[in-house]
Parts: sequence; structure tokens; C-alpha cells
Amino acid sequence: EGGGGGGGGGAGARAGGAGAGGAISPALRVPMQVALDYLGYRVTAQPWLRLAAPVYGGNGAEVHSPPPGLAVPVERLMAHAAERLHLAKHRVMGEMDLHCAGDVEVHLGSDDRVYLLDLARSFPAEDAQATRHLPVVGQPVFYRMLRPELLRLLRRRALLPQLSPDAFTGFSRGDPNAAYLERNSTKATVYLLETVIPRFARELADRVMTVGLEETPGPGSTSSVLPPGARRLRSSDKKDAVPGPVPSSSSSTTTTTSSSPGSGASSSSSFREPVSSDLHAHGINVRHLGLLRSMVPASAATKPARDTLLVEMVARTLKNMLRGWLRGQLREDRYPSEYRLSTVVVGMLNFLVGPEATSSSGSRSGGGGDGGVSASGGFKRFWALAAIERHARFGTSEAEFDGGPAAGRKLWEQVRPLRGRVVRYLCKMAAVRVSDKSLRQFDAHLDAERRRGERREGR
Repeated sequence: EGGGGGGGGGAGARAGGAGAGGAISPALRVPMQVALDYLGYRVTAQPWLRLAAPVYGGNGAEVHSPPPGLAVPVERLMAHAAERLHLAKHRVMGEMDLHCAGDVEVHLGSDDRVYLLDLARSFPAEDAQATRHLPVVGQPVFYRMLRPELLRLLRRRALLPQLSPDAFTGFSRGDPNAAYLERNSTKATVYLLETVIPRFARELADRVMTVGLEETPGPGSTSSVLPPGARRLRSSDKKDAVPGPVPSSSSSTTTTTSSSPGSGASSSSSFREPVSSDLHAHGINVRHLGLLRSMVPASAATKPARDTLLVEMVARTLKNMLRGWLRGQLREDRYPSEYRLSTVVVGMLNFLVGPEATSSSGSRSGGGGDGGVSASGGFKRFWALAAIERHARFGTSEAEFDGGPAAGRKLWEQVRPLRGRVVRYLCKMAAVRVSDKSLRQFDAHLDAERRRGERREGR
């Protein structure tokens, strides 16, 4: 998720998703976990385990030592997992050296298996001082983590030593190497911001996202075993490129557009939402979408890629706002009817149709204290709130952000030609079912609006 979004439930949803990470060693068990998004809330469900007292790790208040008979095997298991994940052994709360974050718990179960719990902070945090493009909401050190793909890159290329998941936190008090470990985490953050993200932006700008393999592999060539959608790196890419597939037409949501000389079509037009798997494969967190888009130069050739990044940010922002509205409706009506909840969703979608759709109804979109907006006369306020929310989640590509009506107007003008994609993507992410008839009417509205605009411009 994009980090730092305002509004209740966002941090909890992020923590729930982060806690679902898995263990590396086959001898370490992580309970299966299911995350359910329901009416604006995220519910996590785990099996009931019969566990003994913790044998390793901590619970935020104390650090647990393994019993004598388990000390060596548990230490060996955790050391192996930490080496694979590129995590540094470090002193926690001045008491004990651990291979994991200070609030990760390791338990012995009644089945004599070793279980890992509370893995929300499994990975090192970004240096919040280095990510100046992101607003500080709450305590970012507890929810803005580096991607495991980035850690694998650092490990594989020996770019940095192992990193501490407790850097920048109170868990590192009493660690004689705390300053050294924090510097390494800062370097990893800077490497992400100044090398990994700019290189991915250049790939988009160079329109290489859908080229595929640049050469046809011959018999016995190692290129023949590359996964679908991967491409051979050029010599100029190899120094700092992050291994992993690049976006391709293999995605079910991808629309491949062939370009011919002089057609003006960009091969980056096949770079379509959702983009999270493409970013993650390169070690980039979704919350850096704003920074990534600012690094893709604005031009006719790169417009499809920039549009995709904007659709991704806006749809995720509106999904977060919709969840807040649904939670507010539940607080207002303890047992709301399906009609009331549908009205909330329709109110959100009407703000994407245009001001004429919201001014014709007096229904209320959202309730409680979650930023509900009156559909009557609330169009400008809605987009001002959306601009603020997008800024909170993804930063901004603008030099300045005042959070006022001007920001909302600018966002609406950017989204307006992309509304069809935003609506469909928002509905898909929020699991909202819209009838085919309604979608056809929406498309007809957009076509009529486009034709009116063309007539006004005298095309």
C-alpha cells in the first residue's frame, strides 16, 4: 500500500497486510493468514495455535531468551533466515542480540514446531529524513519498510552490509552499533531514491517496457529460459538495474499497442494498471509513485506511462476515501441497509462523472467523521480532499502543494480524460459491481463530452 494515508483504519490495514509475510527457512513456520476487506475495514484471520512461552525475540516490553536445549537450534534457524533476508544481527533494548526485529516473537508449539509471529516489522524501515517527498504521518518508521526485493539486490550485488529492522527505533537503544546500522539504512534508502527509481523512470521514458527480448535467442542460449515479459538488459543497464521482470502484455489488464514509425504511439502505452507487481519486482514501494512519475519527463511519447501512474495513484486514493466513507456510514447507522451503502458508493462514482452528476442529487456521500462530502455542491471540496489524500499517500510531483482548491482543480483536470480507466480500476480494487448498462451509459457520457469539446475547439 501507499504509506501514510490519512483516515482511520489505513495504518491498521497496512500493518495487517505487512504481517502476512512468510518465513524463509522450511524449519520456521508462519501461521496462515487471511485478510478480509469488508465495508471499509480490514479483518485478519489466523488459526488458533497452541503455543508455549516465547523462546526468541520480544514483545515490545521484554526480550526472550531460548531455553538451554533450544538456544543453539533456534539461533541457527534465525541466523539462516536473517542471512537470506539480508538482516543484521543487532542488540535489542541493550539486553540481547537478535537476528530479527525486537517485537517479532518466536514460539515453540505443542507440536514441537517453531512458529514466528508478529512479522509486521520484519524488514528495515526507510529513513524518513531521506524521503522528503512523502509527508510524515504518524511514525513512518513503523510502517514504511524497504522491499525484500531491494534487500535481495543489495545482498546479491554486495552493495551494503546486512540491515537492521530496528534501525531508527527505540529497540536499538543500548546497541553499540546503532549509529552504524542507521547509516546503512540511510544509504539503502538513498540508493532506492537516487538509483533504482530514476532507472525505472528512464526505462519508461525510453519506451523499452514492451520491447521484450531485444534479440532472438538461438539454440542453447540462456535467454530462452527467461520468464515471459522479461528482457535482456542492455550493457548500460547492468550496473545498477534491479533484477526482475518488466511490465509486459502478459498481464490480463495490459493493452498492447504496436507502434509504427511516425504513428506517435508509445510502446509504454502497454504499461497499464495495476503496476504494483512491476514496481515490487524492481524493489520499489507503491508509495513512491509520485516520485516515480515526477522523474518521467512529460512528453507525447511518455504520456501513456505518466497517465498509468496517475490512474494508479488516483484509484488507490479514492479507494481509501471510499473505505473511510463506508466506515463512517457504519458509525452513523449501526445496521445500515444495502441501499444506504450503495448510495455511498454511487456518490463516490458520481464525483468521477462530473459536477453535473453531483449537483442533481442531494444525497450524502459518506458519513461520520471520515470526510463525508455532500453531493449537493460538494464537487470542488471532494477533489480538494482527494488532492490532499493523494499527497498524504504518495507525495506530490509538484514543486509546491498548498492543499487548497487549486490543487483539487488541477487534479480533476488531470483525471478528467482518464475517468473511464479510474472508475473501472477503482471498482475492481474495491470489489464494487457496476452493471454493464451503467458502464455503457458512463462511456456514452464520456464520448458525448469528448465530442462537445472537439466541437468547441473547432477540430
